[in-house]
Amino acid sequence: MFAELNRHLSSIPSQLLQRAADWAYLSETRSSFEIEKEAPNGSKAERFVALLKNAGTFDRLDEDSLCEIQNRIVSTVYSQAVSYRTEQNWLANTTGAGFRRITYVPPPPETLDDLMSGLLRMIAEAPGDTNPLVAAGTASFGFVYLHPFMDGNGRLSRFLVHQQLIRSGVLPNGHILPISAAMLQHERDYLQA
Repeated sequence: MFAELNRHLSSIPSQLLQRAADWAYLSETRSSFEIEKEAPNGSKAERFVALLKNAGTFDRLDEDSLCEIQNRIVSTVYSQAVSYRTEQNWLANTTGAGFRRITYVPPPPETLDDLMSGLLRMIAEAPGDTNPLVAAGTASFGFVYLHPFMDGNGRLSRFLVHQQLIRSGVLPNGHILPISAAMLQHERDYLQA
């Protein structure tokens, strides 16, 4: 599948491919923020596009690099992380009556160091014969399941899909897949998972 994608991409004139890639980055950014029910301002969207364009430069993932990525994603300095969260967080939806219904409670903060170490080890040591889509999806799902930050977890998990596909060599650096747009089309399934 990826070989076919790369053959197709190489047949497109570079100027046209660049215009399409610019649109795809903007579309992925808008869709990613739409999943979060957030309207990004211009600078926030630009930062996320720049982060996606540089996904291939993050070879090694650890707490410091994940904090750096998270800080580029969130908009306020008060939401920026210097470490994994030290408070319990949760996901909630607002009901029609204005009440908040908790839909997911991530692991407690005191377990995050061990859990994140295991996840990052699994990401770094994924067997070479693992399908790159499976490895990227596992990295993304594992990250959002652990929810190690107070803000930016969903966008960071979708960034990880691109970072992992570029790292595996199946997606050329500078190219992007419409991960967030696909999630929006299947949002109910995504949220149920």
